[in-house]
Amino acid sequence: MRLPKILLTLILALASAATATAQEFVCNGVKYRLLPATPDQAVLVEDTVSTDTVRIPAYVDYEGRPRRVVKIAWHAFWNARPGIRGYEIPQTVDTLEGGWMDGNGGNVDYLNVHPLNSSYMSDGNVIYNRYVTELVKYAPLRPDTVFFVPATVRQINTSAFAGCPYLRRVVLPTNLHVILHWAFSSCPNLSDINVPPYLLVVSENSFSNCPKLPAAFVADPIQYGRNKAAQEKKNPGLSELSRMYLLFYGNRNINAAPAETDKKP
Repeated sequence: MRLPKILLTLILALASAATATAQEFVCNGVKYRLLPATPDQAVLVEDTVSTDTVRIPAYVDYEGRPRRVVKIAWHAFWNARPGIRGYEIPQTVDTLEGGWMDGNGGNVDYLNVHPLNSSYMSDGNVIYNRYVTELVKYAPLRPDTVFFVPATVRQINTSAFAGCPYLRRVVLPTNLHVILHWAFSSCPNLSDINVPPYLLVVSENSFSNCPKLPAAFVADPIQYGRNKAAQEKKNPGLSELSRMYLLFYGNRNINAAPAETDKKP
C-alpha cells in the first residue's frame, strides 16, 4: 500500500525534526547545547562551577571538534556558586538572552566584552549592543550613585539595572522607547528617575522592589510622566529671565516697597 504524498512528507518532516533535537553536553563542568541547525555552534546553558571572574570561552570541545560559543542562555548563572565578581564575554557571542546574569550578579563590579565582538561592546563595566542603542547590563556593584544613560540608547534590556544598591539617580535619554522586564528591579536606593517623552513600553515589574520611588510611578511610569508633564505645563516654574534675576539679586521680594536707601532723592 502506497502512502499519500502529503502523509509521506509529514512523516519525513517529523523524522527530520526528531533527529535535529538539540544535543546537550558538558565541558569543564559547564553545560552547553548544540544548535540543531548549526551543530558547530553552542549555547552556554548552565554554569554551576565558576567563581570570581567568569571568562566565557570562545570555543568548547565536543566529540573532538571545537564548537563556537555564540549564545548565553536565560538564567545561565542562576545556580552558579556565590562570589562571582565579573564576566568576560568573548568575541564569538552574538546573543545575550535577557536575564542571563540573574541570580548571581549581586557581587559583580566588572563586565567586559572582547573588543572584536561584532554584536556587543562594553564601556565602564556596562554592556551595550554594538550600536549603543540597547543597554544590556550594568554591573550591579558599580560604585556610581548617578548614571546618565547614553543619548543613543532606545531600549533598556531585561534586568539591565537589577540589584544595584548604590544607584540613587538615573537620567534616561529623550528618545528612549522601551524598558523591559525587571530592568530596574531591586534597586533599594533609587529615588530619582525621569520619564522620557517618547517612552512607549514599560514591561511588567520593571521597577519592582524600589521602595524609594513613588508608588504611582512604580505602578505606571508612563502615566506618571504624563501627569507630571501636564502639571508642570499648568504650573510652569520660573522663566530663565526670572532665574537670572534671582541669581543676581538673591531672594529679595521684587514686589516689596523700595528701601529708604533705594528711593530717589
